[in-house]
Amino acid sequence: PDDDEPRGAAPQGAEVRGASEEEGDAEEEEEEDNEYYLWLSRFASLEKRDRSASLAWNRFCVEQGEPTNPRMHKWTFLQRFVEGFEAGEFPELEMTTRRDVEDFNIFRKDNPSAQWHWLQYCAKHCYGIRNPKKVAVGMLRKFIEDYETGEYEDLKMATPETVGLILELQRRDEKYRKAWLDFIDGVGRGVRDPRHMPDEVASKFILDVTADIA
Repeated sequence: PDDDEPRGAAPQGAEVRGASEEEGDAEEEEEEDNEYYLWLSRFASLEKRDRSASLAWNRFCVEQGEPTNPRMHKWTFLQRFVEGFEAGEFPELEMTTRRDVEDFNIFRKDNPSAQWHWLQYCAKHCYGIRNPKKVAVGMLRKFIEDYETGEYEDLKMATPETVGLILELQRRDEKYRKAWLDFIDGVGRGVRDPRHMPDEVASKFILDVTADIA
């Protein structure tokens, strides 16, 4: 090698090739980003114009063992769903009507423990979709039928005192807010509002953080 060339230096021209490769990588990455945001946008538009899209999407993901958050997928996965949905490749779903939802809201009001059971039912039978506006009518009616025939236990829901203490703890300190989020993900089964939890479940949070303080 030339004595004037620093030891370990790249051969002449290698730096140019490296820069070219970096530019190519950057362009490819930009193209990937553009495709991702294009299909994410098309997915969001599809959900807005067709109420059955959310349920079809969750079913599509669950049946393939994939997460239901669209932002966690590559654009090719989003593309496959959107194009398949628009081409009619997924089973047509009979969705709930406004009257179905109104009747269900009255039903939940008359049966306080129904909300807790409904959220657990959705996790198992509605592919995680909880909004009664976005489930198939058969799913909603099956839940009501099972509830009315005694398939679900009538629970004592969280008392105002229990709810008040949970809210007060969260207002008091950030660590309790974080503890509540962790509790929701586990014992709380995804239910954020303590009013929709059985008192036994909601009280466990208080006992847990109290023991942690001690």
